[in-house]
Amino acid sequence: MPISFRARVANVSETIPPEVDVVDVSLGGALVAYAEPVGLLDGERVVVSFVPVDAPVMLLGQVVRVARGTDFRTYVAVRFAEQQDDELTRLDGELERLRRRQAAIDQAGSSASSALAACPIAE
Repeated sequence: MPISFRARVANVSETIPPEVDVVDVSLGGALVAYAEPVGLLDGERVVVSFVPVDAPVMLLGQVVRVARGTDFRTYVAVRFAEQQDDELTRLDGELERLRRRQAAIDQAGSSASSALAACPIAE
């Protein structure tokens, strides 16, 4: 079940990084997509700031891949550094909360479709 939210990936630059789409995330790392090319390099250390809810979850990581997609977006894979148990626990909790919310939305949509199918249509 896809979960979507935004993030920022910052390196040592002084500029505020653009928001990116989080394509996939786990407790080991994340894949994010930029709308345009970026200057991140393989091996570069970054801070990933996820904004799934009220308070951001910030994790240190290392860029392990940068690639241009067929959709012309730039994809960056980041592996999270070890020894960030508190932040990873917060991320895990946020992901679980988002999964439950998405499951409830999906179930509500499924129930509504079933109810509509059961209604007789007047001709």
